[in-house]
Amino acid sequence: MSTERIAEWMREECSRLEAQAAITEGDVSSRLETMADCLAIYSGHIENGHHLRLFPPPIDIYGALAQCAPAPWLLKRTKELVASPDLLDHIVAVGLIGRLAAGSTIAARTMLRKVLNGEETPHSRALAWTSKLNRGMRNEIVRRATERGDRLRDDLDDLDDKASVSMCLQRDDLESVAWVLRSHGNPFGIGTEFECHLDSLDERSEPHGLDAAASFHLHEVSWQEPEAWWGIA
Repeated sequence: MSTERIAEWMREECSRLEAQAAITEGDVSSRLETMADCLAIYSGHIENGHHLRLFPPPIDIYGALAQCAPAPWLLKRTKELVASPDLLDHIVAVGLIGRLAAGSTIAARTMLRKVLNGEETPHSRALAWTSKLNRGMRNEIVRRATERGDRLRDDLDDLDDKASVSMCLQRDDLESVAWVLRSHGNPFGIGTEFECHLDSLDERSEPHGLDAAASFHLHEVSWQEPEAWWGIA
């Protein structure tokens, strides 16, 4: 469906609703929100399906990580993610900053001081980015993340040995998506189903026994989120 056709449909629907005297203002607002969500999902598709123009632009990495001395691995990884043509990678970058930007003990103390002083932190900047996501956008994130999770689950099911670094990093990407969906108290309740999907995926996992030198990223996961099986202690 073209952008022009969607816009035309929205105008027609608005006119029809206005003509129905019995309909309440709340009903109109609810219907218009649904139509706006549809527009946010469909009007931005380009031919290869990799990007939705009406999603917020990728997070400003340098702005989000300003004054926090980010770990080299974090800066490198987030730059790779926002340069990706895949929308879901942009979401992963936001979640990664929100989850793991605190880094070392010194950085964590700095973050705490900023929070207590009411200053911005990478966490708060990531949350500010997620506040721009409406219902339709969050549904699209869940759809794409679920597809990626299904592929990882297939890989885990076919595994003869323990999970590889690559598989652990893929699982961490999904955790970053989950962080975005949990933001602001999981509005619309959209993230709940995806959380169940991750629980099902994690049932197929086993301790991997990887060495800490294998990935600074996964070592950081282990330090900040010790309950994550994919972290490397």
